[in-house]
Amino acid sequence: MTITHPHHPLRGQQLPVVCVRHGEKPDVIVCLPDGSHAAVALSATDYPADSSASLPPTAAAHLLDLKGLRQLAQLIDALRRQGRLPDPRR
Repeated sequence: MTITHPHHPLRGQQLPVVCVRHGEKPDVIVCLPDGSHAAVALSATDYPADSSASLPPTAAAHLLDLKGLRQLAQLIDALRRQGRLPDPRR
């Protein structure tokens, strides 16, 4: 998706779409180069306004951070070893 509004600070940049927020004034949630997410008015982009438009296939692949998932797995393992979380394998 490319930001097309002439006065937007990110005009001309192509950014991956994370999701679309529908409503009276729909937004596109995009992933910025630093990894953070931002809402951009749908009208300020070349993204199709058709509500049946689907997300690009790569958008869903980046919703979860691998480092964060590893940290979560380590936390769950530590809580199970401390007996503070039941082990579903038992």
